[in-house]
Amino acid sequence: MWMNIQTVMQCIVPLRSTIIRYMCKLSDQDLRLAGNRNMTDLMWAAVKEPLETHFTFDKEGLDLAFKYFTCSTLTIRLAGIAQINSQINLYNESCNNETLLDAERVGHQLAQWLIDNKIIEHIFGPNLHVELIKQSQMILNLLAMENKITNEHIDCIWAASQIKLCHDKTQIKLNLCRETIVNTT
Repeated sequence: MWMNIQTVMQCIVPLRSTIIRYMCKLSDQDLRLAGNRNMTDLMWAAVKEPLETHFTFDKEGLDLAFKYFTCSTLTIRLAGIAQINSQINLYNESCNNETLLDAERVGHQLAQWLIDNKIIEHIFGPNLHVELIKQSQMILNLLAMENKITNEHIDCIWAASQIKLCHDKTQIKLNLCRETIVNTT
C-alpha cells in the first residue's frame, strides 16, 4: 500500500506508539496472522520513510522486533532479526549523514539495547538456529565496534561453535563470528 508522506505523518505516526505497545502484548499465535504481520510492516515503515532525513533511536520499533525475534516460529524470528539488522543499517547510513555526536549517541543506544535484551544469548543460546546465526553478523559487528562484546558473549558463541550443526556453512559462519570477535576485541 502506498501513502504520501503527509498522510503517514498525520494519520499513522501519531498512532504508531499505541499500536506497537498493543502488538508487543500479542501472543505468538496472534503474531503469525497475516493481518498483524501487515500492520507490523506498516508500523516499521511509518517511521523509516518520512523521517529518513534525521535518524533517531527507534526503541519502540526495536521492542516490536524483539517480540518477533523471541517468537517460537522461525519465520517470525527471522522477521525480527531482519528488523534489528534494518535498524543497524539505518544507523550505519546515518553515520555518513548525521553529526558525529548524534551518530555516536545512537550507536551507543543501539548497542546497549542489544546488550539489555541479550540478543547474543538468544542467537547463540539454547534456541539457536542456523538461519538466525547466518543473519547475526551485523549485530556482532556493531557490538564489536562499540566495544560491547563480553567474555560471556564469547563463551556463548564458542559453545555454539562446538555443537555439531547439520550444515558446514553454519560452522564456517560461527568460525567467522569467532574471528570477528577476536580481531575486534
